[in-house]
Amino acid sequence: MNNIVLPLNQPNNMSSIGRFPNYPFKGTFDGNGLTITNLYIDQPNTEYQGFFGYTLNANLYEVGLVNITASGRNYTGGMVAYAQNTYMRDCYVNGGTLFALSYCGGLVGYQQQGTNSIISGCYNTCTVSGNHYVGGLVGFSNYATVRNSYVAASVAGQGNGVGAIIGGANEVLMYNCYFSSTITGQSNAIGENNFKDGEGLSDEEMRDPAFVVTLNQGLVTPVWKSDYAVPINNGFPILIWQYSDAEACEAPANLTSTVSGNSVILNWTGGENANYFIVEYGKVGEEPQQENTPNATFTIHNVQEGNYFWRVKSVCSFGESNFVNGDNLTVGIASYDNSDLTLYPNPTTGVVNVQFTMNNGQLSDGEIMVFDVYGRRLQVVGISDARGASLQTAEIDLSQYATGIYLVKLVNGGKVVAVRKVVKQ
Repeated sequence: MNNIVLPLNQPNNMSSIGRFPNYPFKGTFDGNGLTITNLYIDQPNTEYQGFFGYTLNANLYEVGLVNITASGRNYTGGMVAYAQNTYMRDCYVNGGTLFALSYCGGLVGYQQQGTNSIISGCYNTCTVSGNHYVGGLVGFSNYATVRNSYVAASVAGQGNGVGAIIGGANEVLMYNCYFSSTITGQSNAIGENNFKDGEGLSDEEMRDPAFVVTLNQGLVTPVWKSDYAVPINNGFPILIWQYSDAEACEAPANLTSTVSGNSVILNWTGGENANYFIVEYGKVGEEPQQENTPNATFTIHNVQEGNYFWRVKSVCSFGESNFVNGDNLTVGIASYDNSDLTLYPNPTTGVVNVQFTMNNGQLSDGEIMVFDVYGRRLQVVGISDARGASLQTAEIDLSQYATGIYLVKLVNGGKVVAVRKVVKQ
């Protein structure tokens, strides 16, 4: 089914589907990503106005209404005016205005009881107003369930039962629902009886990628994603089915690797909309390891000699890119300059004497570095320039560190030329 765009500002360009009480819509309406734009229903003296006027024992999936205008006497809802035992999931109303004297909701005017009377994974950004029982998502909910949904729309009413999410409620089960405190202009999620279910958040909090994780909590299959790659909802979360190719999770690019001693530094670009990256690496022919990093760089520490492969992919709130392979690289840790490095006493309880000669080499910008077994640098000692086979000495103090094994590296001009182990007792 193709998206429908109705004539703009043309009143009554579509009639509500289903009439109360004798002609309900029954069965399943699977929009499969359908959007209907510019729906305009102007029936101020008629009840039960919305895309659907009356649904009974029905299922509504994956449909969005954009820029809807609907007004009726009582029972007006963007998606359904009067929903009885109706299951709605992954639906939204985005932009426009709704009005009714009573029972006006951004998604549903009146949600009537039934074992299948559930709203899950839906949102509304359409202005909702009326007198009594006005809600950003539902005007009145009776023995029904509303979950994993949010409202970022102005909600206003003159009488009783005005709430950011639900206007009035009777034994409603509502959980994991949120609303913009600023945009709705309301302080209570449910107007009548001052229910405390539902939480008001700032716009900044609702635009944060962490809010998407919150909205998806408890769902077997996530339905929410962030709206920041190609924004279509002012930065507020959108449904995964609203995904377009333009919003694909951008893959890493320009992968490079640099060997530095027994560490390998990996860098890349791209992945602008990624929450984090997954790096997979290992010796060729062996089981790889995976690590996560929030930045476009990663260092592999304590690398042994051998041939290595590596690859990286982006992880976004709405999916992942494919892995992108870096060039295989050969690490030869043993190919140091012709140097002798001696540590004593070894094992030690504190101070370690370091002796070395460069033999036929030359030491310039020399340093002695101490690392723990996790690759964390703990200490750096600068040493004077040296040439030839003359014996050089220095000291390192391990007394402040825990017992265990440490690595002492001799660095020459930024390159590791020798590594020895020392045991701290």
